[in-house]
Amino acid sequence: YKTPLQAEYALTGCYDGYQRTVSNGSWPTMFQAAEMMSDDCLGGGGPDDRANRLLDRFDMSIRSDNTSMFDGIWQDYYAGIYRCNMLISQLDNITWESEDQRNTIEGEARAIRGLEYFDLVRMFENVPLLTEPTNDIVPQSPYDDVYAQIVTDLKFAADNIPAGAYDPGNEATFGHITRHAAAAMLARVYLFYDGVYND
Repeated sequence: YKTPLQAEYALTGCYDGYQRTVSNGSWPTMFQAAEMMSDDCLGGGGPDDRANRLLDRFDMSIRSDNTSMFDGIWQDYYAGIYRCNMLISQLDNITWESEDQRNTIEGEARAIRGLEYFDLVRMFENVPLLTEPTNDIVPQSPYDDVYAQIVTDLKFAADNIPAGAYDPGNEATFGHITRHAAAAMLARVYLFYDGVYND
């Protein structure tokens, strides 16, 4: 990436990476899995709906051949994280028009990465923590390290995306993460972490 426009295209790819976690056809998505494994709903109402019953009851005897039901979640999230890491790693190679422009792009990419890790760590707890683009196999990190990175990313976004980065009346920028959205996500991370780990 050499120009701000190329960075904006890459940022669109980061957003696309996150939206693919719920819309590329993988079953289950993280949200489906979290909902079915909670007390909020029951999965698998029909006699042939063994995959949903397996997810609801987490009992491998229901469908013993489904040993990789979470591969889609894993692949979708790490593909999205890879996109964010690739963009973040290239920011110094770009000739920026202003510091605010760079901070907006970096803040959004880091917020997306933080959100993706927040989903992963809630689902799997100890996950590989990648902050550089790599295809290497990396061991799991302790959940505290992952939460520290999530907080770092979201704090950067909340502190550095300019307050007026997006005009609320401009439909072309709807859906972009603002400093306020990043701060709200950060608050949710703090509440979740404190509620689960009492720390």
